[in-house]
Amino acid sequence: MTIRNNFLLDTYQQNIVKMVLKALEFKDCALDDPEFRHNLQQHEKELERSNRDIKQLIKECTDVITASITLSRLQKQLAGNLMDFNFETLGESKTDDELAISQSLKEFGRILRDIEEERMKIFNNAMDQFIRPLEDFRRKQIGNVKAEKKVFDKESSKFYQSQEKHLSLSAKKDEGVLREADVDLQLQKRHFIQASLRYVKAIQEVHERKKFEFVETLWSFMYSWMNFFKISYDVTKEYEPYMKDLQVRVQKTRDNFNTFCTEADALMNKIKTNENVVGEENCAPISGFLYLMEKKAFATTWTKHYCTYDKSSRLLTVLPFSHTHGKATGAPDVYTLKTCFRRSNDSIDKRFCFDIAVEGNANTMTFQSLSEEDRSRWIDAMDGKEPIYEQPWKTATKEPEFATSLNDAGFRFVTTCFDAIERRGIQEQGLYRVSGVNSKAMRLLQVSLENSEKFDLSDENEWELRTLTSAVKAYFRLLPEPLMTFRLHKPLIEAAKKDSKAERVSEIHFLVHTLPEKKERKMLELLIRHLAKVAANSNRNLMTSANLGVCFGPSLLRPREESVAALVDIKFCNVVIEILIDNWQKVFGAPPMGASRLGVGVPSKPEVGQLSRSSPSSVSGSSPQERLRNKFSTLHKREAPVDVAYKHHQPVAATEEKPKNLTFLPSTRSTEHLNNSSSVYYSVPFEEPTVNGTREHNGPVVLRDHPRSSSDGRVASVVARLSAPVPYSGFNSPFNRQPLPMAVHDGPRDGRKNSDGTVTAKPLTSWSAENGSELGNSGTRSGSTSTRGSVQSLQGKPQSAGKPERATVLPVSFTSQLSPSDGASKSAIKSIASSPLQASLHDHRNSSDPCPSKRKVRTLFQCHADAPSELSFEPDEIITSVRQSIEPGWLYGELRGKTGLIPENYVEDLPDGS
Repeated sequence: MTIRNNFLLDTYQQNIVKMVLKALEFKDCALDDPEFRHNLQQHEKELERSNRDIKQLIKECTDVITASITLSRLQKQLAGNLMDFNFETLGESKTDDELAISQSLKEFGRILRDIEEERMKIFNNAMDQFIRPLEDFRRKQIGNVKAEKKVFDKESSKFYQSQEKHLSLSAKKDEGVLREADVDLQLQKRHFIQASLRYVKAIQEVHERKKFEFVETLWSFMYSWMNFFKISYDVTKEYEPYMKDLQVRVQKTRDNFNTFCTEADALMNKIKTNENVVGEENCAPISGFLYLMEKKAFATTWTKHYCTYDKSSRLLTVLPFSHTHGKATGAPDVYTLKTCFRRSNDSIDKRFCFDIAVEGNANTMTFQSLSEEDRSRWIDAMDGKEPIYEQPWKTATKEPEFATSLNDAGFRFVTTCFDAIERRGIQEQGLYRVSGVNSKAMRLLQVSLENSEKFDLSDENEWELRTLTSAVKAYFRLLPEPLMTFRLHKPLIEAAKKDSKAERVSEIHFLVHTLPEKKERKMLELLIRHLAKVAANSNRNLMTSANLGVCFGPSLLRPREESVAALVDIKFCNVVIEILIDNWQKVFGAPPMGASRLGVGVPSKPEVGQLSRSSPSSVSGSSPQERLRNKFSTLHKREAPVDVAYKHHQPVAATEEKPKNLTFLPSTRSTEHLNNSSSVYYSVPFEEPTVNGTREHNGPVVLRDHPRSSSDGRVASVVARLSAPVPYSGFNSPFNRQPLPMAVHDGPRDGRKNSDGTVTAKPLTSWSAENGSELGNSGTRSGSTSTRGSVQSLQGKPQSAGKPERATVLPVSFTSQLSPSDGASKSAIKSIASSPLQASLHDHRNSSDPCPSKRKVRTLFQCHADAPSELSFEPDEIITSVRQSIEPGWLYGELRGKTGLIPENYVEDLPDGS
């Protein structure tokens, strides 16, 4: 290294020596010796080289400036195109990462624009500031030296010619001639020396001027460039945080893309096995190609049409289409479907045919589908007379060898794995991202679940860390229903799409607390706490909350139906998990605001729920967040049988707060009669007393024959006044899990007798321990199967949490079912049954409304009919012609051509025109 450095130093010194020119002395101008001439020639060559180099520099600087101006113009065009670029992505909504990426091109355009504006500040006057001074220096200074050189050469030539001529004169010449020749020679010599002096001075001035005038111009040019580079660097530093953040977002998007590709390949392979794969039936329109039979004068033709059927409106759109021409061959026709029938093979020579009848057309329309499965799909969507066949692609799906579940074994497995992972390698890079051997992970999962109490993870050689993480992911992936349930998949996705981050956290916080507490929510809390510990070590393991969301999002928020649209929403599943990890202390630390009022935290079952109802004004004026909370607030389990309810519900203590204006008295029913028959409900509308001419309450009252024995031996007509809301006393109380039984009493002894024979209950002002015990026993022994319903205050606040029990209007013949000792009861019941009120109830039940209702509702939960008069339905079905039923908590509606009763708290109203 030292030898090389010395060599470079010697070379540099030699170049310096070569570049050094000897100074031209003025005294040498008169002598004009060979050394002077040699030095002069060296200076002349240097000037010629400088002139040539300066000219080349001027040319190249001009080219650079011209190219820079062109570059700046093109860069500005690029910046404009980037800022105007519309970045569209798949899906209806975008994640924060996608929004940032879509805006990144605009930011790139702004960066280029800012830089180019600074560039143009340099080159707008570059010709005047840089090129012209260089050109002036070359022309004036070096040009002046060239002019002096011409004078010097001319005077030098004249002088030396005169000298030679003078020396050639003969000594015999006249003295006067010789004296005149000497004077001329001296004059020529003086002119030569003066020219030589001016020339030498001009050469040395140019060399000195190059040191400041020429270099100063180039310095100014370079300083402008460096200033531009400095500004560009400042712009780069200013945008550096943004560029780093964008890099992280792009990497997250790449990871989401890899997950999307994996899931899309799996879905594509599933569809490849059967081309007739269709999704689960719902209210979405069904579409496809059908051949319509058209009868001509002498023949029958089959024309290809693209048909779309909307199940909610029963509208069938038929558009003639030709793939040969690649376009529609006519205008679409719209029909309202009446009925649909499968066409038997012996009635037509074509296969896969079915007939439909439409309104406004007396003739039946015959369509031919593309296959038997396609025909079944159309007939099933149109509620036709065709059995629903099992879809072969679903039965052909390969199920896992075993399925995991949220039982004790699963909890032990998960907690054991979490402890081992946190103890052995929570700082390992790529934790949960880098997968282990799948066969070993599945073997660990199977062994641990089959023998959960004895499996051991202490052998690190047998059970590697990657095997543990892969087994944990497989456990959650193989759950029959995802941990966050199919029910909450769509609400959580919608919550992740909120514009504000605070709204997202609030909505997800609320929805998480609607999960069943003992299993799903407890397991989710265990998982998220563990993942939060992993994310806290992201500086070592590189697993941030976003990366962990990519690993667990598709498993914890698996959609019910596989589709490309669902795959596009995987990115929002990842966002949900990321929010849970980042805000786990808030989400699991305390229930959301208003949880006790809205019913959050009640153990729920996905199939059954209730929609909190309010007045139209309050609904329309509420925020989307409140509407979502109202929709998912009072989810609960199905009511238990009588014996189970009796075990779990204890009598209410006498010291607890009791509902006012409600009296409980014994009836004539014996305990034996209670064991052999269920409780009977009566629905009797009544007029409440008015205050200042305003009716306080005009809804029906549910009357119940109380299932407790009594010593008075009589049953009286009952009317209860619900003038105060039922106080909240916990979700395990029978007051909130089922409706309160109505007051039963002995008429004038505890109230006043009305003119129509009924007795109005006298409000209670105090409660005794005995009455409290009777209330608790009646609430528990009656069982939830016979007391489900809605208990509402005058303000209309729903207090029930389940499917309402249907009340029955009392028929006149019911009096024959009473025992002979129930004479007083018979007289009271006959007074109700024979009254005009009872007749009006039957008229309302049996009469048809001359103006059909246009009200539509959407079902929220699954419901199985308990009686032939009720409707069965699935979630997200549209029920039409909805009207109020005489029975509280029930509606009349039409679904698939059948009219029946539907629970009011299982549906939500649709806006007009939907």
